Amino acid sequence: MLSFFKSLFKSTNEPREESISYRKTIDIEQFRQYQTSVAGITFENLDGSSRELIASRCRYGQKLLLTREPENPHDSKAVKILTQDGQQLGYLDKKEASDMQALLKGTSKTFSHVEAYFLEFTEFENDKGKLIPSCEICIRKYYKNKY
Repeated sequence: MLSFFKSLFKSTNEPREESISYRKTIDIEQFRQYQTSVAGITFENLDGSSRELIASRCRYGQKLLLTREPENPHDSKAVKILTQDGQQLGYLDKKEASDMQALLKGTSKTFSHVEAYFLEFTEFENDKGKLIPSCEICIRKYYKNKY
């Protein structure tokens, strides 16, 4: 299965503006799959843990959890990205999180469930020569009655 993921997503170290504009989508009978960036990777978690350190310890293809965070004071539609043991990597970007609400609530008319997998944690150099961390994940949305 690991080689399947690698064949779907080739890594680049180029900076990206917004996940929706660059994501590579695979849409087959059973599911829709695409790659997106993790927002907020440079922030610390409430417990003081480093999201960058957590991401650096993740393995390619490692299953992740997506969890709604309606009590988030900045965005009531926020979606946290967690490791299986509950460590937070960051968030889906605002547009992606908004699109994911019905699916995570179980009210989507199109998709039955979602899976997320870790792809990579890298750094790229911005135009000022500063290294910027970047974390990529794969999201797979399964169609209803098609799997």
